Amino acid sequence: LEIKPDYAEAHHNLGNALVGCGQSDEALAHYQKALELRPDYAEAHNNLGAVLVGCGRVDEAIAHYRSALAINPDYAKAHNGLGEALLSQEQVDEAISHFRKAVDIQPNFVEAHYKLGTLLADHGHADEAMAEYQKALELKPDHAEAHYNLGNALASLGRFAEAAVHYQQAIAIKPDHAKAHGNLGNALASLGQFDEAIAHFSKVVELEPGNRNARRNRDVALAQREKISSALAQRRESLRSHPDDVALLNETAWTLATNPNASIRNGAEAVELAQRAVELSGGREPAILGTLAAAQAEAGQFAEAVRTAEKALELATQQNQQQMAESIKVKIPLYRAGTPFRETQPAVADSARP
Repeated sequence: LEIKPDYAEAHHNLGNALVGCGQSDEALAHYQKALELRPDYAEAHNNLGAVLVGCGRVDEAIAHYRSALAINPDYAKAHNGLGEALLSQEQVDEAISHFRKAVDIQPNFVEAHYKLGTLLADHGHADEAMAEYQKALELKPDHAEAHYNLGNALASLGRFAEAAVHYQQAIAIKPDHAKAHGNLGNALASLGQFDEAIAHFSKVVELEPGNRNARRNRDVALAQREKISSALAQRRESLRSHPDDVALLNETAWTLATNPNASIRNGAEAVELAQRAVELSGGREPAILGTLAAAQAEAGQFAEAVRTAEKALELATQQNQQQMAESIKVKIPLYRAGTPFRETQPAVADSARP
């Protein structure tokens, strides 16, 4: 510029360099000078818009983004920048339209997909939002916020197990993501996995000691876990008085075998109780055999679990218990793969289960 003061591209590039050094005021002056020299300089309009947004001068920024798009309607970054500026002024519909244009023009524009997903989720379009988050994650698998917000969208639809996976991925990328820990705790509690939920609520309290919501959620999860423990203790007490109560033996064994909380489960005790229930029922009840199979799997006896479940399936089919047969059938591949079955609800069983 000392050699050629009217060099518009040099003013523009110096503006970019100054932004990179955090010198926004000086950058702004060079972008403005570039536009004085070359009013049709779309990139300078776009980058000046970004600096103006950072300075809180949103109306001026919007004008420059619009100028950039008047010059180059297919300028994806200007559509994205205009979308963000409009969003800051709560002009949501127009913001969405510009984010859509940005990803149409540049399908690999990660942040535009992410922003579009966030807006769609905020306005009740969960399915469309998930598609945008998934696209952002295809392009950038380590995008913690996209994982977190995809988890939120899934949780809003009641798909807590899937949501938990994405919260966990967000935390793997960003271990101190307090909101992800909190929402993972909520998802796990909804699945009845109170032990893990309590751990994540506790992590939020560690990261944010003043977070009353996390403390309250942890207290609720502790109470729910205690409720299950108390109910289980009552059943054990009842079995001392009624050791041959088949339904009680079966229900207690099922809880000990399949409850999502590790502190509740006891595979060895579940096998003992379920075997007693099978003996007393004559070995002809598919539901009770199904409970024994689940108990054997929890105890690590997977070969026995497969054989028991196959026998239960055969009996359920013979007895025309189709719903029972289907319930048992879906568990057999788990046992073959060396995986125990887990309930997804916190309530203790109150009826015979397969």
